[in-house]
Order: sequence, then C-alpha cells, then structure tokens
Amino acid sequence: MCPSRVYFQCWYNAIIAARSTDGGFTYTRQPDAVVAAPAYRFVASVRHPVGYFTPSNIVKLGDFLYTMVWAENVGEQKRGVCLLRTDNPANPETWRAWDGTGFNVRLGNPYREPPGAPPHVCALIDPANLRDHVESLVRHERSGRYVAVMAFDGPHPGFYAADSADLFHWSEPRKIMDTGPAIPGECDNRSVLAYPSLIDPGSASRNFETVGDTAYLYYTRFHFRGCAGNLDRDLMRVPVTIRPAS
Repeated sequence: MCPSRVYFQCWYNAIIAARSTDGGFTYTRQPDAVVAAPAYRFVASVRHPVGYFTPSNIVKLGDFLYTMVWAENVGEQKRGVCLLRTDNPANPETWRAWDGTGFNVRLGNPYREPPGAPPHVCALIDPANLRDHVESLVRHERSGRYVAVMAFDGPHPGFYAADSADLFHWSEPRKIMDTGPAIPGECDNRSVLAYPSLIDPGSASRNFETVGDTAYLYYTRFHFRGCAGNLDRDLMRVPVTIRPAS
C-alpha cells in the first residue's frame, strides 16, 4: 500500500533473474530469482525510491561475470554504483556484491531475514567518476579496457563515457553527446533523450559485451507533451568511434 499515493515516494525496487530457452523470444522468472533487493523491508515513511536499479550489460573478467547496478540510499546503503559478480549466472543466488574488501555480500531478500538482522549493503565503485546510472557496460576489444556509458543531467546534461582496466578505477567521464535537460523546460513539447547503450553489431559476443573501434550509440527519444511523458518514443542510433583515454 502507498499511503501518499505518489508513485516515486513508494518505489521499492529489486533486480531479479529471468531465463530464456528460445534465444531471447520469451523469458521465465527463475526460482529464487532475487539478484539484488533492498537491505530493508518497505517503509512508507522513506518517501523516495529505494533499492537497486538499472542493471548494466554482463561482462567477463577472469573467471567471473560482472554487472553494475545503481543503489538508492537508505539506511546504511549509500547512493551510487555497485559492482556484482557470479561464476554461475544460471543460479541467481550466486551473485555477490563488492563490500570494500571482496565480493562477500549477498543482496538477498530482506523478507527472508529475521527482523533486526544486519543489513546487507554494497560499497560504491568510484563515486567521483561513476556519478549516475551505468546504462551500458562493454569491453573494447583492442585495448581490453571497459567502457561505461551514463546519462548526466544538471548544468551540463548529456551522455558521458568513462573507461577502466579493472572495473574499479575509472577515468573522468567525457561527454559524447549533448542531450538537453532531462525534463523539458517551461512545459514545452521538446524531446528528451535517455537510456544510452553502446552496441557493436559485429561483436563476436553472443550478448554484445564487446565493441571494436566503431560501434553505435543507441538511445531512446521521448516525446513530451504539456510536461507529461507518454509512450510515444523512438529508438535512435548514431555511429561512434571508440578511443579509450588510457
């Protein structure tokens, strides 16, 4: 129940796993599907979104598969990017989050924990550079570096990219596309751009987790009318060239 009846004040979000056996045409929710859930049970008085959001692509490093998720602050959980890994993606319960010293945290279901149990939270990854949701995470084949794409609002809105050799330490984000503000000004009918994703159609990876020196930046164009979003949206793409800073 949402006492305030305001959607964003009662948003309680988790990342779950689903499996496809027909090449991605249909998906079935996994048993014990929770990959990352809020550390605390729902409390209406928090009045802002709580939980984990926006899982990135899954990429490989060494013997593990990694993904990034966005955490909203609540209790001991700080707001920012968390890094999770698994060696068995078929089993959602094997995902573990970085806690500052190792991948030791299971961001499981708080409703299966006894009341008063210590909260399970993740440590943030390079918050100075990963300042917003990582919408896309890929590996540049020639350099071996990872590229994260984010959408920043604020005084300099746009799509930004940062790169890393180890998924922990990231370069200063560089703007790759101007987008304008996330919300149209003065209730005009301009478009809003969001959800950037870097995809190379020529990737040898089944999940397009790698890119060459050229790729496409895909994004969604939202058409606002009278300050209100709607389902009139366009899938767009532009060609890009990838040159890691380091």
